Amino acid sequence: MELMPRILYQVRPFRVAWLCILCRKYYVTIALLFAAFYILPTTHYILLAATPLETAQSDYNFEFSKFRDAQDKYTRSKQSYISFKTAAAKDQAYIDSKAYLNQAINLELSYLALINEYINSLQWQNDKTHQQVVAALQSLKTAYLQQEQSINTSQTLEDLQSQATSLSQKQQQEIDPAVYWIIVNLELTRARQLQMEFEKLSTKLGQNQKAFPNATNLSNWQSEIQNISKASLAQIQEAQKQMERMTPEHTTEWDTQTIADFASLSRKELKKAQPFINQAAKYR
Repeated sequence: MELMPRILYQVRPFRVAWLCILCRKYYVTIALLFAAFYILPTTHYILLAATPLETAQSDYNFEFSKFRDAQDKYTRSKQSYISFKTAAAKDQAYIDSKAYLNQAINLELSYLALINEYINSLQWQNDKTHQQVVAALQSLKTAYLQQEQSINTSQTLEDLQSQATSLSQKQQQEIDPAVYWIIVNLELTRARQLQMEFEKLSTKLGQNQKAFPNATNLSNWQSEIQNISKASLAQIQEAQKQMERMTPEHTTEWDTQTIADFASLSRKELKKAQPFINQAAKYR
């Protein structure tokens, strides 16, 4: 006997993996491109406070640990109620079930806060898309808060079962597609930002005359950089075409992987420029 259906936890691992792994890949790639340009000072070091993104990640981790504790209590009280069928066992099952649902929502809200910090960390070239992503995120937050209110007004275990079923259905039919749509926009925006930074860097390095012994050498260097940039941009443009069919109501996990694959191919193309970046940067 299940007191409640499987709820929010079933979709979270993929989402969190995307946010952590893709962010790491993105910034590692930027580091590779810019480290050769010696942007960071080598003689002075500053102890930096936690960034808003790091704070949001820490908050999410804290809420996740609380979620697992609530999940364990729910599982124990569920088994007790199934085994003994007493009023006391049912009361405890009600208390722990409500706490479990509330903590699941708290975890999702902290997840949305984490997404919001990723949004804030990017340079959005399209203000309209940025506004749409922010609006979609706010809509998700409102949906969770409304569901939380309904859960907290439930008086019986049966009411909680109904609320859990409603939440599970809303998660699958409405919330997940919107989250995946936000993710594909984040992924594409990351790719565009990296492309833009690469083009700025290569333009600046191309003006470093000390790195090129003659005009022919410079022309060949520029040709290679342009070819790499075009190949990377082609992957971004293909991702953009794929995204044209996606909406907050109709985006799937498969769609997020499709866009992530194109973005990954774009990064791979840019990594090919590392030797050329090194060549121009070492004479800076």
